Amino acid sequence: MIGHRVVWRGAGGLALALALLASQGCSRNLIGAKSAEEAIGNYFADRAKDMLDLGDVGFSVSTKPQFVLYGNGLSMFGGGYGMVEGYLCGIGGGNIGVIPYYTADAGVIVWCYEELAFGDFDKKDLATVNAQGTAMAGLLTGPWGSPGWKPS
Repeated sequence: MIGHRVVWRGAGGLALALALLASQGCSRNLIGAKSAEEAIGNYFADRAKDMLDLGDVGFSVSTKPQFVLYGNGLSMFGGGYGMVEGYLCGIGGGNIGVIPYYTADAGVIVWCYEELAFGDFDKKDLATVNAQGTAMAGLLTGPWGSPGWKPS
């Protein structure tokens, strides 16, 4: 009985260690760390940084009235119209805080077009804005730029 427990605990510890090593993602090199504490600190700092790329959430604030009524379902269908330029108070573009923000969206069920930018951007220069066609027709016709939800 005791032998089974030792084997199961050892296997569980090994599985946990392998899972942590396999989940490094974009982590700094854990093996090259000067100490175990540095490796653990690097790991959790990088995971916290990765959390900022999971989504954009917050409140948009603008100095002038603007309107958005737009929704998109997993880039397969959507609809509405909206254009906002202001600030996002929350998490956006891999940052947290009060961030300059711009979005322009238009769509009718099978075709949608989206522009999204955070931080330093020029809305007239699409090289600084994430622009993409979505919904079934938009995915076929493009543009096939960078989606706003792409990890940084």
